[in-house]
Amino acid sequence: MTNELHSTVVNAFVARYTELAESAIAMAATLSEEQFWQRPFPFGNSFGHLVLHLTGNLNYYIGAEVGKTGYVRDRDLEFADPKQVPKAEALANFREAVATVVRTAQAQSSNDWAKFYTAVREDDAGNRFTILCLHHSSLRPSPGLSRRGPRLPSRHNPDGGPGWRRSLSGRPQPRTGTSL
Repeated sequence: MTNELHSTVVNAFVARYTELAESAIAMAATLSEEQFWQRPFPFGNSFGHLVLHLTGNLNYYIGAEVGKTGYVRDRDLEFADPKQVPKAEALANFREAVATVVRTAQAQSSNDWAKFYTAVREDDAGNRFTILCLHHSSLRPSPGLSRRGPRLPSRHNPDGGPGWRRSLSGRPQPRTGTSL
Protein backbone atom coordinates (compact mmCIF):
# COMPACT_ATOMS: atom_id res chain seq x y z
CA MET A 1 0.00 0.00 0.00
CA THR A 2 1.43 3.38 -0.96
CA ASN A 3 1.85 6.09 1.67
CA GLU A 4 -0.86 8.16 -0.01
CA LEU A 5 -3.33 5.26 -0.02
CA HIS A 6 -2.43 4.39 3.57
CA SER A 7 -3.06 7.97 4.67
CA THR A 8 -6.39 8.02 2.81
CA VAL A 9 -7.52 4.75 4.44
CA VAL A 10 -6.58 5.90 7.94
CA ASN A 11 -8.20 9.32 7.51
CA ALA A 12 -11.39 7.75 6.14
CA PHE A 13 -11.68 5.34 9.06
CA VAL A 14 -11.02 8.09 11.60
CA ALA A 15 -13.57 10.43 9.99
CA ARG A 16 -16.26 7.76 9.68
CA TYR A 17 -15.89 6.32 13.19
CA THR A 18 -15.90 9.84 14.62
CA GLU A 19 -18.95 10.87 12.59
CA LEU A 20 -20.96 7.78 13.56
CA ALA A 21 -19.99 8.10 17.23
CA GLU A 22 -21.09 11.74 17.26
CA SER A 23 -24.41 10.67 15.71
CA ALA A 24 -25.01 8.04 18.41
CA ILE A 25 -24.06 10.51 21.15
CA ALA A 26 -26.41 13.13 19.68
CA MET A 27 -29.27 10.60 19.74
CA ALA A 28 -28.45 9.72 23.35
CA ALA A 29 -28.46 13.41 24.31
CA THR A 30 -32.20 13.59 23.59
CA LEU A 31 -32.93 10.80 26.08
CA SER A 32 -33.41 11.19 29.82
CA GLU A 33 -31.52 8.86 32.15
CA GLU A 34 -34.66 6.72 32.41
CA GLN A 35 -35.25 6.63 28.64
CA PHE A 36 -31.60 5.72 28.06
CA TRP A 37 -32.10 2.48 30.01
CA GLN A 38 -35.72 1.76 29.04
CA ARG A 39 -36.37 -1.23 26.78
CA PRO A 40 -38.51 -0.19 23.78
CA PHE A 41 -40.39 -3.50 23.98
CA PRO A 42 -40.10 -6.53 26.31
CA PHE A 43 -37.53 -8.45 24.24
CA GLY A 44 -35.59 -5.42 23.00
CA ASN A 45 -32.43 -3.74 24.21
CA SER A 46 -32.29 -0.31 25.74
CA PHE A 47 -30.27 2.41 24.05
CA GLY A 48 -27.95 2.25 27.07
CA HIS A 49 -27.29 -1.47 26.64
CA LEU A 50 -26.61 -0.92 22.94
CA VAL A 51 -24.06 1.74 23.88
CA LEU A 52 -22.43 -0.75 26.28
CA HIS A 53 -22.42 -3.33 23.47
CA LEU A 54 -20.84 -0.96 20.95
CA THR A 55 -18.27 0.02 23.55
CA GLY A 56 -17.38 -3.62 24.22
CA ASN A 57 -17.38 -4.43 20.52
CA LEU A 58 -14.94 -1.65 19.63
CA ASN A 59 -12.73 -2.18 22.69
CA TYR A 60 -12.44 -5.91 22.01
CA TYR A 61 -12.36 -6.39 18.24
CA ILE A 62 -10.25 -3.36 17.46
CA GLY A 63 -8.70 -2.24 20.74
CA ALA A 64 -7.68 -5.61 22.20
CA GLU A 65 -7.25 -7.69 19.06
CA VAL A 66 -5.59 -5.13 16.78
CA GLY A 67 -4.27 -2.53 19.23
CA LYS A 68 -3.27 -5.08 21.92
CA THR A 69 -4.81 -2.96 24.72
CA GLY A 70 -5.47 -5.95 26.99
CA TYR A 71 -9.22 -5.25 27.17
CA VAL A 72 -11.21 -8.26 28.42
CA ARG A 73 -14.78 -8.43 27.20
CA ASP A 74 -17.88 -9.82 28.91
CA ARG A 75 -20.31 -9.66 25.98
CA ASP A 76 -23.27 -11.20 27.81
CA LEU A 77 -23.03 -8.60 30.58
CA GLU A 78 -23.33 -5.82 27.99
CA PHE A 79 -26.97 -6.83 27.52
CA ALA A 80 -27.85 -8.19 30.94
CA ASP A 81 -26.02 -6.06 33.51
CA PRO A 82 -28.67 -5.01 36.03
CA LYS A 83 -26.32 -2.29 37.32
CA GLN A 84 -27.04 0.71 35.17
CA VAL A 85 -24.08 3.05 35.14
CA PRO A 86 -25.01 6.71 34.72
CA LYS A 87 -25.69 7.69 31.12
CA ALA A 88 -22.79 10.16 31.21
CA GLU A 89 -20.38 7.40 32.27
CA ALA A 90 -21.62 4.99 29.57
CA LEU A 91 -21.17 7.70 26.93
CA ALA A 92 -17.73 8.65 28.25
CA ASN A 93 -16.67 4.99 27.98
CA PHE A 94 -18.07 4.88 24.45
CA ARG A 95 -16.12 8.03 23.50
CA GLU A 96 -12.96 6.43 24.87
CA ALA A 97 -13.62 3.25 22.86
CA VAL A 98 -13.91 5.34 19.69
CA ALA A 99 -10.70 7.18 20.65
CA THR A 100 -9.02 3.76 21.01
CA VAL A 101 -10.20 2.83 17.51
CA VAL A 102 -8.82 6.11 16.16
CA ARG A 103 -5.45 5.60 17.87
CA THR A 104 -5.32 1.99 16.67
CA ALA A 105 -6.10 2.93 13.06
CA GLN A 106 -3.51 5.71 13.15
CA ALA A 107 -0.90 3.31 14.56
CA GLN A 108 -1.23 0.85 11.65
CA SER A 109 1.58 0.83 9.13
CA SER A 110 0.97 0.26 5.43
CA ASN A 111 1.87 -3.40 5.90
CA ASP A 112 -0.26 -3.90 9.04
CA TRP A 113 -3.56 -3.73 7.14
CA ALA A 114 -2.93 -7.08 5.45
CA LYS A 115 -1.91 -8.90 8.66
CA PHE A 116 -4.00 -11.94 9.55
CA TYR A 117 -6.83 -11.27 11.99
CA THR A 118 -8.84 -13.64 14.15
CA ALA A 119 -10.90 -13.19 17.30
CA VAL A 120 -13.84 -14.73 19.12
CA ARG A 121 -16.79 -14.80 16.68
CA GLU A 122 -14.55 -13.55 13.86
CA ASP A 123 -12.66 -16.70 12.90
CA ASP A 124 -12.83 -15.91 9.19
CA ALA A 125 -12.32 -12.13 9.18
CA GLY A 126 -9.14 -12.43 7.17
CA ASN A 127 -7.17 -9.25 7.81
CA ARG A 128 -7.17 -6.03 9.81
CA PHE A 129 -8.60 -3.97 6.99
CA THR A 130 -11.61 -6.28 6.83
CA ILE A 131 -12.25 -6.14 10.57
CA LEU A 132 -12.09 -2.35 10.65
CA CYS A 133 -14.57 -2.25 7.76
CA LEU A 134 -16.90 -4.72 9.45
CA HIS A 135 -16.88 -2.97 12.79
CA HIS A 136 -17.07 0.41 11.10
CA SER A 137 -20.44 -0.64 9.73
CA SER A 138 -21.54 -1.99 13.12
CA LEU A 139 -21.47 1.55 14.45
CA ARG A 140 -24.49 2.50 12.34
CA PRO A 141 -27.49 3.43 14.47
CA SER A 142 -30.18 0.77 14.54
CA PRO A 143 -32.88 1.28 11.92
CA GLY A 144 -35.39 1.01 14.78
CA LEU A 145 -34.10 4.19 16.39
CA SER A 146 -34.43 7.77 15.34
CA ARG A 147 -33.31 11.04 16.88
CA ARG A 148 -36.63 11.03 18.73
CA GLY A 149 -36.02 7.63 20.32
CA PRO A 150 -37.34 4.13 19.63
CA ARG A 151 -39.73 3.67 16.73
CA LEU A 152 -43.33 3.04 17.66
CA PRO A 153 -45.35 0.25 16.07
CA SER A 154 -47.12 1.11 12.83
CA ARG A 155 -49.07 -0.86 10.26
CA HIS A 156 -45.82 -1.36 8.28
CA ASN A 157 -43.72 -2.07 11.35
CA PRO A 158 -45.98 -4.07 13.72
CA ASP A 159 -43.49 -4.52 16.53
CA GLY A 160 -41.89 -1.08 16.24
CA GLY A 161 -38.39 -2.54 16.22
CA PRO A 162 -35.65 -2.96 13.66
CA GLY A 163 -36.62 -6.58 13.02
CA TRP A 164 -39.08 -5.81 10.21
CA ARG A 165 -38.57 -4.77 6.61
CA ARG A 166 -40.85 -4.30 3.64
CA SER A 167 -40.91 -6.98 0.98
CA LEU A 168 -41.17 -6.09 -2.70
CA SER A 169 -44.95 -6.47 -2.35
CA GLY A 170 -44.97 -3.76 0.33
CA ARG A 171 -46.02 -6.13 3.12
CA PRO A 172 -43.86 -6.27 6.27
CA GLN A 173 -41.64 -9.34 6.48
CA PRO A 174 -39.58 -10.55 9.44
CA ARG A 175 -35.96 -9.58 8.96
CA THR A 176 -33.51 -12.40 9.48
CA GLY A 177 -29.81 -12.28 10.18
CA THR A 178 -29.81 -8.78 11.62
CA SER A 179 -27.77 -7.92 14.67
CA LEU A 180 -26.37 -4.94 16.46
